[in-house]
Amino acid sequence: MDALQKLWNLAKQQGQSQGTDWRYVFSPIGLILCDPPETESYDSTPANSIAFAKTGGDGVHYSFLEIDKPLHDSPVVMTVPMMFERPNLILGENLMEFLSLGCRCGYFSLEQLAYPDSRAEWIDMLSRSEVNPEVEAVDLLNLLNNKFDLHPWLEVASRLEELDRQFLSMIQNWRF
Repeated sequence: MDALQKLWNLAKQQGQSQGTDWRYVFSPIGLILCDPPETESYDSTPANSIAFAKTGGDGVHYSFLEIDKPLHDSPVVMTVPMMFERPNLILGENLMEFLSLGCRCGYFSLEQLAYPDSRAEWIDMLSRSEVNPEVEAVDLLNLLNNKFDLHPWLEVASRLEELDRQFLSMIQNWRF
């Protein structure tokens, strides 16, 4: 089973046990799931991307770059529409790497990587081995960590630079 299907199944199980819409189960940690993945209408969204989750804040969304790979194995791009100079950042070579990036701080806070004045602080935060106690729903983060065997990235800054070099040029014209 691919990672996206596994994520959906986990959300469906949790939603059923809580009596809530499964797409919103991980909302407290910044992952409102899109089923099916969808095309976003923001001008800054890459033309060759399909969104699998939103944070619920300021239009920030996570998408797979549509390249010659299955979606769950495709690079993950975060689009921050309010960051006009550089609205897109590559946050994982695939869904599992993306989930690992946010496994200690959640996914809502990843938006801070787009802002030059907070980027270094958040890179440091993402590099820590313990779950950030300020995360709203630590139990949900721990559930994802356990079910997917997630581990924080060791070298966040250098890995983000490497992902940019490897995949940023694959982003096709943004939707204008």
